[in-house]
Amino acid sequence: MLPPNQSHLAYRLNLYQNVKQTDSIAKILSHIDLSCVYDLCKRFYSSNPWGRIANYLPQDALRSLLVMYLAGFTSINKWVKELKDTPRYAYLSGFTPEKTPSKAYFSWFMSNLFGEDFDINDIMTQGTLLKKIFELVFVNKSIALGIIDPHDKVIFDGCKVKTFCKQKYVPEKYCRCSSNSIKPFKCSMCKDPEATKGYDHNLDQYLIGYGLHFAATPIVDNQSKCLPLTFFVAGADVHDSKVASHLLMYLYHDMKVDFNHVILDSGYDAYYIYWWISLLGGKPIIAINPRNSQIPTQENKYGLPVCSAGHVYYYWGIDRKKRRYKWRCPLKASKKLAKKLKCDKPCCDSNYGKTVYTHIEDDIRWFTQVPRGSQLWKDLYSRRARIESVIGDTVLNNGLKSPLFRGTKNFFVRTALVCMTQHAKAIAEVLESIDYQKNAA
Repeated sequence: MLPPNQSHLAYRLNLYQNVKQTDSIAKILSHIDLSCVYDLCKRFYSSNPWGRIANYLPQDALRSLLVMYLAGFTSINKWVKELKDTPRYAYLSGFTPEKTPSKAYFSWFMSNLFGEDFDINDIMTQGTLLKKIFELVFVNKSIALGIIDPHDKVIFDGCKVKTFCKQKYVPEKYCRCSSNSIKPFKCSMCKDPEATKGYDHNLDQYLIGYGLHFAATPIVDNQSKCLPLTFFVAGADVHDSKVASHLLMYLYHDMKVDFNHVILDSGYDAYYIYWWISLLGGKPIIAINPRNSQIPTQENKYGLPVCSAGHVYYYWGIDRKKRRYKWRCPLKASKKLAKKLKCDKPCCDSNYGKTVYTHIEDDIRWFTQVPRGSQLWKDLYSRRARIESVIGDTVLNNGLKSPLFRGTKNFFVRTALVCMTQHAKAIAEVLESIDYQKNAA
């Protein structure tokens, strides 16, 4: 059974009785009201009035995990020890130094935050409660303060992270599989059963792990930085473009974001992504992928595709699934035309001839709402690099690039905590400046 709820004001009064007001972490947490977490996490605890009263409030447990990352720790084992040895961290969390949680409690709490009823192959069922807390407490607060405006620009990107398992298995004396001659190796020392093998373009190598996929938006007063809106964790073998539709639908349906410009790199250069963005009322700003692209075919005055020699391509049917027409080289497709037409420089040496496609509607991939190649398009696309600050702060600076844990659940919860701290820092900075201006006046 849960003890009575504690307001954020009561937490602040107790905090500043034991911690200096100039404390850097206290300045951040004093502006983050986590009292709504109490009602959201009630179902974790028994409702029996005769049951044992819980030792810790859920908002204090979540706050302690945020303090862990703000203090520069990434290991739960080390953090449990620090809470006992350093009274400052206990007071910042909302605990007393004489009574702090164990590792088992934090593991239980993080597991419940993520949820038990989820399909490992369906990323939309991951961590719904944790995402709700992130949205209510942090994202909505940043929007209300005018720190971010997701209705203007939204940026997607992803990165690959290794799991804490052997990338190439080498038997050890403590491994149960090697000692019992079990193949393929299945114990926890050998691999992460939820991790998959994927290619990391930054490292130019294959790795076993996960893919972190972010949706972010630039800070209004500082366009060189971004704050995350939401995120998904998938296998390392899942391409960024496969998660784009999930990010779009979550932002539009769950977070009610009516985005204007959606800025993506060439990894998202696919027709269905253009259609999704346009269907939801946005304007796609996506770089062309040079590995799988053709310059739009020239047309004559009647709108028919024309080859470099000036001959009209031969119509070869319609692909209704992809909503496009197929055209072939007239010299290869028709024997009659091959006798009439001449071509000194064939476009293709194949016996089948060159094939081109024209779309039933206007080709929105090349002819975008914001004209591709215009100065406005270039200015908007230059914002895309800003999401690298989110990924760098989330992955590189917080122990996710070379983690000491495994599993989708751990990666999801840790990523959520880091995203929360990014918003908390921005919110505290803005509120501190507002308080300073009021005192100065």
